[in-house]
Amino acid sequence: MKMFMSRTDAKVDAKGRVFVPAAFRKELAGEMRLVARIDTSGHYLMVMSREDWDRKIETLMANIDEWDPEEQDTLQQLVGEAEYLEIDAQGRTLIPKRVAEKLNFGTEVSFVGMADKFAIWDKAQYDEVASGRDPLYVRMKKLKRNNG
Repeated sequence: MKMFMSRTDAKVDAKGRVFVPAAFRKELAGEMRLVARIDTSGHYLMVMSREDWDRKIETLMANIDEWDPEEQDTLQQLVGEAEYLEIDAQGRTLIPKRVAEKLNFGTEVSFVGMADKFAIWDKAQYDEVASGRDPLYVRMKKLKRNNG
């Protein structure tokens, strides 16, 4: 399993391209095609390898009733809003314009590791959200209580 860790800030160029952090590219081990979608919170772009995306979608499809309109709509929302991202030879990816506009991306973004995937946030928005979070120890204690 891939393991994306840390936070790296990066500049977005005039064409909407951004350098994917070297540590993340190394973790991708040459995989140049990724899948991205706006997270369900609507705050950031969630990015994962094509292989991991395919595995998650296959699992989901095995559990969806193809005759249930609500379940089909959920699948459509998930897959229909996803985008392919390509990493070019220089290590850059193009953030789709509609995504950048919807997420109010400025000229700086933050890449944030999320274990098997990573997030791309507008840097200012990430800083704002991060400053308002409960301390990690509080969240970890809640998690421990909820999971046994």
